[in-house]
Amino acid sequence: METAIASNYPRYLDKDFFTICLREGLNNPNIEIENFNITMGTNPGDNYTSFMYRVYIKYKDTGSGSKNLQLMVKSMPTDGDRGFFADISLHMKEKFAYFDLLPQVHQLLRHCWVAPKCYYAVEAPVQTIVFKDLKPEGYSLADRVQGLDETHCKIVLNKLAKFHAASTHVLQKDPDLEEKFKEGFYCTASVDTEIFQIYFRKNLKKAAEIVSNMPGFEYFGPQLMALFDNFPAIVLSSVALCVEDIRAVIHGDVWVNNIMFRYDAGVPNDALFVDFQGSFVNSPALDLNYFFVTSAKLPILKRKEEFIEKYYFPVFEDTLKRIGFKPLPTLEQILGEMRRHELFSLINLFGVFPLISLEWEESKSNSHAQFVDESIANVKRNVGMSSERFIETMQYALKYYEKLNVFENAMRAIK
Repeated sequence: METAIASNYPRYLDKDFFTICLREGLNNPNIEIENFNITMGTNPGDNYTSFMYRVYIKYKDTGSGSKNLQLMVKSMPTDGDRGFFADISLHMKEKFAYFDLLPQVHQLLRHCWVAPKCYYAVEAPVQTIVFKDLKPEGYSLADRVQGLDETHCKIVLNKLAKFHAASTHVLQKDPDLEEKFKEGFYCTASVDTEIFQIYFRKNLKKAAEIVSNMPGFEYFGPQLMALFDNFPAIVLSSVALCVEDIRAVIHGDVWVNNIMFRYDAGVPNDALFVDFQGSFVNSPALDLNYFFVTSAKLPILKRKEEFIEKYYFPVFEDTLKRIGFKPLPTLEQILGEMRRHELFSLINLFGVFPLISLEWEESKSNSHAQFVDESIANVKRNVGMSSERFIETMQYALKYYEKLNVFENAMRAIK
């Protein structure tokens, strides 16, 4: 295999880069790269804030023969409109997650992995993070268009429970992490930006237009417009911690494309999480609500409290007991936090779900541009918010939010 790097791949991803990467990642100063090959790491439309590359490396160590290694490289340029991603420290948070948080999590879980091994991270010339490629071990993405069934959701909730339990304990023992994971993607630095205004905020207005012509749902129009009119305050309210909340370093972006599944005869038997750039200190309820509304099939979403009781809480409680965390939360505490934080679910139902559930053909052109170009955003919005899956999910969710007084509580919270 000769070294191959096509012209459309970043020049900085060269032999020197990967030599340093492996020497640091494998803790071995004697490693030498013999050759490497770079290909695109994901399908068109699968990533919005970064570029993913798959790298095949052949290397050797002093006194040993050649070895092969497969890595994933996440490159996040911050030029032009992408400077926003640097402003909210996405790369630094992911670096902190891989090097400060996850090693402690994995140690507590006795090396039950919740994420792939990270080899290397740099800020210049481009913010870049390198981690183990999970594909050779049989991991792959599930179907984001259809959503996840019960078997997939069980695997995710089991693993998420372990991660939340361990990160809760780590945060208790290492309070310095609080500052490193103070804010997520939804923060004071982001809510007034063009990205939020052009895409996320205007999705609420589009939703109000849709329901105004939908028999039995017309009265939700003014309520959605009230959220639209007070968008920055509403978003910040949706991520506000309550005094009584369980505190953990949560993932912050648990949706189907950030979960790698391993399969045996077509049946998932493990899941690992990737993309920790949105991690922040908050209630585990935010991860749970976000996961269900963005990634589960509608019949699963309707049964989410049952799924928490069956697949999440027993593992969460057992893990906390094993690692010696006190006081132990109750099931009702978890469910109560989920109900109390349903505004976060609502924000992401309209801001995130229409985009990530797009049909495959429509999503091939997904990119950062749709968040900053009004015309592209309108096209994506109209397609995503007219799909059968979105409409059916929205209809169920609006009635559910109504029962929990989510709209009234949201407006009361910002007064």
